[in-house]
Amino acid sequence: DEIRNYQEDYYSKWLVKVEEYFKSIHKRFESRNRNKTFSVHLSNSGIVHAEDVIIEFGLNGGILYNPYFNNNISKKNDSLYCLSSMPLPPKVPTGKWKDKIGFSPIMKSLRDSNYGSISPFNGSLINPMPERDKYSFSWKPEKPCLPVKEWTLKCDEFRHQVDPEIFIVNILLRENKAIASGVLECRVTAKNLPEPYLRELPIRVKYIEDNIIDVNKFHWED
Repeated sequence: DEIRNYQEDYYSKWLVKVEEYFKSIHKRFESRNRNKTFSVHLSNSGIVHAEDVIIEFGLNGGILYNPYFNNNISKKNDSLYCLSSMPLPPKVPTGKWKDKIGFSPIMKSLRDSNYGSISPFNGSLINPMPERDKYSFSWKPEKPCLPVKEWTLKCDEFRHQVDPEIFIVNILLRENKAIASGVLECRVTAKNLPEPYLRELPIRVKYIEDNIIDVNKFHWED
């Protein structure tokens, strides 16, 4: 029965999934190219610490901020990234041994149990909250879970005359839209800052059409 189900059901369904995967693989490569990363450096050039700092970022022109973009995957690894998500083949039936004595479940239970390590004092019942660094930035109110146009960070004290704070911005260009340009807006306010600090950074987008298979051919060959 297992072999018949594998040949007639599991394997045929897997072939359908693989076919659908290759039909849409161009979108997978394109999706990677629609995510870009750059950094914004912000420093306090005043003579005192800035207190209760709030930094508001905003994007316009159809560009979004992607909070969960994996920046560890480089461009030359795009092909490997896409191939790694290919549907895996079903597990080939290997058969099973029949235990006629009936001791296997009991022995497995004894082997997997480590009674000597069981202790009511094994581990702490109370995990103390880590002390918050008043000089570091955190999300306000929390990190977005989806791409957004605006996001906010806060800090108790922004030190002056030190190395600039570096903010990594991962932008996402929406699919099916030829976005040519956009603007990243940065607004900084603080308790002891007389006026908000405003800055606009232009974003220009350039598109290059190419053959995905030709560009990534060397990744496909053994």
